[in-house]
Amino acid sequence: METTVLMDSIKMVLGMFADRTPGQVVMCQAIEAEYRKSGLGDRHFPFIMNLLIYNQYLSNEKFPMVTLTERGYALLHDDMQADLHVDLYGFFNTGKGRKPLFYDIWSIIGDGRKETNLFYISGSAFYNGIKLFLTGMPPSYTKYLNDLEESKGKGITRSEWCLDLFMALKDEQIKPFLDKLSSQINSRNHEKEEKEEMPIIECDIKELKEMKELKIFISHNTKDKDFAKALVDMMLALGVKESSIFCSSYQGFGVPYGGKIFDYIKEQYEWYDLLVLFIHSPRYYESHVSLNEMGAAWVLKSEHRSFLTKDCEFNQLDGVIKSDEAAFRAGQEDTYQYLNEFAEMLVEKFHLEGKPFTRWETIKKDFLDKVTE
Repeated sequence: METTVLMDSIKMVLGMFADRTPGQVVMCQAIEAEYRKSGLGDRHFPFIMNLLIYNQYLSNEKFPMVTLTERGYALLHDDMQADLHVDLYGFFNTGKGRKPLFYDIWSIIGDGRKETNLFYISGSAFYNGIKLFLTGMPPSYTKYLNDLEESKGKGITRSEWCLDLFMALKDEQIKPFLDKLSSQINSRNHEKEEKEEMPIIECDIKELKEMKELKIFISHNTKDKDFAKALVDMMLALGVKESSIFCSSYQGFGVPYGGKIFDYIKEQYEWYDLLVLFIHSPRYYESHVSLNEMGAAWVLKSEHRSFLTKDCEFNQLDGVIKSDEAAFRAGQEDTYQYLNEFAEMLVEKFHLEGKPFTRWETIKKDFLDKVTE
C-alpha cells in the first residue's frame, strides 16, 4: 500500500506503542495530542483510531485507554503491510444528522489529492453506486453530468452534487449504500495486497501488465501532430506527469536524442502497461507504422480510447478498431461527453488531484478549440 497520509497516520499512532508489549495501554488523549502535533490533519484522527480498532490492531475495551494487540505488535515490529478493512457505516456517528455524516465520509473518500486522501472514491464510482438506490436517475455518469450542467450550469462542484444525491437517499438506504462503498474500498485494497504478494514466476500476461507502470501512448500519424499536441496539453493540464506520456511528434515526449525510433516504440509496449490513445484520421490508415501500433495494442490487449479528427468519419475506421466503437470525434458535439469520462478515468488511474468543474470546462474548451478550428 502506498505511503500516504493514511499509512503515515497508522505509523504515527502505533509508534506511540513502540516501547510497549501486547496488553499495555496508552491514553487516547496522549495519542490525539501527538497526532495533532504531527500535522497529519485533526479531522482524520477519529477515523484512524476506529480503523485500527476495527481491524484489531488496537483495542478500546479499557477506554479511555487503548491497548496494543498481538496483531498491532506484529504490524509495528515485523514490518508487515496493514491489512485494512473499512466499514464506513460503523466508523462514523450516523445519528448526528445526514449532512454532517456526508461531510465526515467525504473527508476520506472525496478529497482527490493523494497527499490528504485516505480512501478515494471517484465521481463515476460514487454515482454508479448511489443510482442503484434512487429512482429516475440517468443511465450513465456522463449523462447525469450533462443533465446537471443544463439544469444548474457549470458552477456546481463534485462535492455539491454528491451531497444532493446522498440527501436524496431514504434513511433505510444509507447503510446499504455505505456498505457498497466500503466493499469497493475493501476490494481495491485486496487487489493491491494480491499484486504485492504475487510471485512473478507464476504471473500470466494480465498479471504482468498489472505490475508494470501505467503510461499513455499516443498512436497517430505525424501529419496529425497538432491534434496530438492538443491532446497532450489537455492531459498535462489535468495533472498527468510528462514522464507518463509518449507522443513521438511532440518534442520532449518522443524518442530521446540518439535513440532508434522503432526499438524505442517496441520498448514502450514491453516495459509499460500502456493506455493507447488512437488519433484516427484518413492519414492514419495510410501509415504502416500506425497500423502496426494498432495491431500491437490489440494483440497485447492494451486498454485504449479513440479520438477522431474532424475529417474522419466513423465509417472510415478500419482494422481492429471498428466503426461502432464509442469515440470522440472533433466537430461532432454528441461525442463531447466522452471527454468528461476520459478526464475522470485519468484522475482515477493516475491518482490526480482532480480539477474543479469550472476549471475542467476551461481545459476542455481549449482542447476543442484547437482540434475543431
